[in-house]
Amino acid sequence: MESWSRTPKSALVPTPAGLVFDVYGKTDVGLVREHNEDNFMIADLNREDGPLAGEEALSGVVSERGIGLAVCDGMGGAAAGEVASQMAVDALFETLRGERAAEDRDDFARRLVASVEEAGARIYLAAKKDRTRRGMGTTATVAGLIDKVL
Repeated sequence: MESWSRTPKSALVPTPAGLVFDVYGKTDVGLVREHNEDNFMIADLNREDGPLAGEEALSGVVSERGIGLAVCDGMGGAAAGEVASQMAVDALFETLRGERAAEDRDDFARRLVASVEEAGARIYLAAKKDRTRRGMGTTATVAGLIDKVL
C-alpha cells in the first residue's frame, strides 16, 4: 500500500465552524481487467472547477455548500463503462453543486437523489444515441457532507 501525505489526526478536531474531514481517493485497474472503468468524486461544492482528479487527498472544514463524495464503477467493457462512470461523476458534481447553495439538509438530500437520477438519464441518452456505447452503465455510491452531517 502506498503512503500519502495527510494532516495528523490530532489536528482534525471538530470546530464550532464546522466538521473537519480528511478523505482520500484512488482507483486501480486491479489484477484481472485490462483497463480501469472506475471513477470517484471528492468535491468541495464551494469550488466551481469540479471534483479532484486522479489520486487525491482533501482535508479541511466542510464548506457552506458541502462536500460531495462518490465511487462509480463502470460496466459494459467495450461498451464504454469508463465513459459511463466519468459521465456519472460529472453529472453528480454539476447537479449536487447547483447554481446556488442548498437551502438546508433536506434540500441537499434532494439534490443527492436528483444527481443520481440526472447521471442515469445522461448515460441512458448517450448509449441510445451511440450504438458503440449500448450496454454501458455504472454503479454509483454517493454521499454528501453538509452542516456536520453525513
